[in-house]
Order: sequence, then C-alpha cells, then structure tokens
Amino acid sequence: MTALPEGPDEVAALATLVLGGPADSITRVASFAGNRVFRLEGGTDAVYLKLGAQRDVAREHHALALAASCSVPVPAVVWFDLEQRSSPHAGVALAELAGEPLELDAPADPTTELAALLARWHAIPLRGFGLADPVGGELRGEDTSWHGSLLRRAALARDAVRAGLVAGDLIERVVRNVEGHAHLTRLEGGRLLHGDFHPRHVYADASGITGIIDWGDATVGDPDYDLARIVHASFFLGGFDDAARRLGPFLGGPDATPAERAAKLLLYAAVFVCWCMSGELEGGAPAPRWWPAQERVLGRLLDHFDRAVASDRGHSS
Repeated sequence: MTALPEGPDEVAALATLVLGGPADSITRVASFAGNRVFRLEGGTDAVYLKLGAQRDVAREHHALALAASCSVPVPAVVWFDLEQRSSPHAGVALAELAGEPLELDAPADPTTELAALLARWHAIPLRGFGLADPVGGELRGEDTSWHGSLLRRAALARDAVRAGLVAGDLIERVVRNVEGHAHLTRLEGGRLLHGDFHPRHVYADASGITGIIDWGDATVGDPDYDLARIVHASFFLGGFDDAARRLGPFLGGPDATPAERAAKLLLYAAVFVCWCMSGELEGGAPAPRWWPAQERVLGRLLDHFDRAVASDRGHSS
C-alpha cells in the first residue's frame, strides 16, 4: 500500500479538487495511526479530509448515511472517493461542525440529549456481528456471532504482546474472561454501533448537540459496547463509580446497573482496549507512553470485572 501523506504539501492538489479551488490553509489533525486527517480552509468553507484504507473509509461513509437516515446529526459529506480515482488512498471530506467536542464530564442537558440520539442509531438492526463492512450496498458485520467477534478482538492484542508492547498475562486474562463468561455476550441480533463512542466525538454548542463524528469503527453488536467506551475513558480519571455516574442518563439512573450488567460493561471495555492495541499496532503504533497507560487501565478494568462477577454470584446465591 502507498504510504499515507504526512504533510500539507502532499495533499495540496487533492485539497484543490475537494474545495473546488486552492486551499487557503491545510493543517494536519491528530488521528488514528492508520489514517490521515487534514483540515482544509478555502474561502468561507472548512472541511476535514480523511484518507485511509478503502475498507475503513467506505465503512465510515456508509455509517454516516445510516446515522443520518434516523435523524442523528452527523457531518455533511462534501466529497468522497471510495474507488481511489483521485488519490492512492480512499478519501472522504466532511463539513466542519459548529461547536466544540464534549468533555468527559459533559453537562447534564447535552448528555440527556445524547442518550436520545444514541437510542436512534442503536435501533438500527444489521446483519452479522463485529466490524461493519459494506456488502451489497449495506453495512454488515464481518463475524457470525457477537461472542466470536469479541473473542477475536481480544485475541488480536496478542500481536502487541509479541511485539513486546504489553504484558501477555493481561491479554490472556481478557481472552479467558470472554471465553468463560459467554452468558454475558449472548446476542441474537446486532445493532449499529458507533464503535468508538467517546465524548470527544460529540460536538455541541449553546443550542445543543451539533453532530457525532468519526464513524470509521462502525460495528454491529450489543449497544452496551458503545457505553463500555465511556467506562474505558472514565477509568483514566477514576473508576467504575465515575463511569456509572456518567452513564446514568444512558442507563435510566444510577441504580439501573446490576452487577451482571456492570460485569458486561467492564468486559466490553477490556475488549475495547485489546482492539485499540491491535489497531494502533497495525497502524504503526503511537508514542511509547500510550502503551503503559492503556496497560494500567486494562489491569484496573479486569480487577473491577472480577469483583463485579463475585458480587453477581453473591446476589445469585
């Protein structure tokens, strides 16, 4: 595969095509290691150009259309090239949203509004499970079972172990817990998931939420997997009590998380860490300090998972 562009000069010609004229400015934006994102300004317009693998860009393009179809605010697609006619890489350009990304401790009103939006895309049923791919004009999960998809995501982090980036015992704990708690991952039919549902992917202004960005990890599975991403993010600041507080508007209140659901959310969050590790390694791996930070959080998630399972057993006996 042709190397992804690293600087503004390498996308200047493409920016002219996207904007319909020369760009006034081109700025590279921080993104996942496996793609490149540039903010383009031309006249009064500002768009974000994302370049990457055809599969990933096509997934995001289809997921944006699906989310928009159920009245979820998403960035407008102003240009796309899934067939790589204009560039060695597939690309999509999205209009800039008004507002700013939400902080993890978002005010109650935007969070409540967000819970209603989340329910809209979680109501969309899709075939298959796992990472979504456009098949025959529709998004479809690449796996045949949700449990199998989670197990594969966890096991993929073994590549990071072999690369010496993470402790093998942690990854094996995740794999064993997915294998040994199949009742938590039982799912008959999957729904559209954002796949990386972090508050920084939600934009809002004084009027409310203006859009949800970054659908490149769109997945088919259990809606609780999206909520588990908030659990994962919360563990960098606190623990499960902090996560439960943030999830309150999504769960119906602070008392709506029994031990079994808590265990499932923690397990999903641990799988998400493994999935991130696999993706970052494949994309070239981020700065070295990223790995020990994720490793510490993964250990804490697993310890909390063990306690939640023990608590659930205690309630059941």
